[in-house]
Amino acid sequence: MLVFVDTSCLMSLFRLSNANSIDLEKLITGVRLGKYSFINTQQVQDEFDRFRDQAIAGALSEFSDQTIKTQFPPFVRSYPQVKDISRRIKALKGELVELQKTVVLEARDKLLSIDENVENLFSSGLTLRTKRKYLNRAWHRFQSGNPPGKRSDNLGDGINWELLLSNCKDDLAIISSDGDFFSDLHKNEVKSYLKAEWHRVNPDHELTLFRSISQFLSVHIPEVSVGDEYSADFLVG
Repeated sequence: MLVFVDTSCLMSLFRLSNANSIDLEKLITGVRLGKYSFINTQQVQDEFDRFRDQAIAGALSEFSDQTIKTQFPPFVRSYPQVKDISRRIKALKGELVELQKTVVLEARDKLLSIDENVENLFSSGLTLRTKRKYLNRAWHRFQSGNPPGKRSDNLGDGINWELLLSNCKDDLAIISSDGDFFSDLHKNEVKSYLKAEWHRVNPDHELTLFRSISQFLSVHIPEVSVGDEYSADFLVG
């Protein structure tokens, strides 16, 4: 089985969300143990590089917007603990500011653990290069109003789909959180148009969708539950 991870899932690793780097490490270990193979596209790599800084900046902004309340009601201020609590809160605020500075410096030099994990994921499998014929097909798809992708969107989803459709000769699992591959009627299934197209080109292979890396892991490596400490021992069994 081949596994493809959309840019949307990779970007969610930077945001304040349920996605986490441990799931990505587990996914990579599954590749290394031969549970499945990873397949990537040049389009996803380009999008990751293009949107990475924006995603980090947004996450840090959300992080800095979180405030620690320091006001006490008048009838509480006379308690002896208040002075010590206020001092500790002030110190904690200072530590958070220093932490953000450190993260910004490491992000600039691509030293974040997520950067390392994404690079390990990209290097663990085959990357399909964007050629003119796939761009032309994606443009025709977009102009015809055919999925995947939004009508106001760029060609990204269409390019990925054309590459996967033409080059994947095995069962394929797509992990995407942006909904462009999912049916409007059956929320957790592939759009009927894409399903029919896939089986027309690849009649002997299945196509499945997952909304997150953790959802994929729960199905294909169920012995590893989300939140467990990462260890290859869980996967070897």
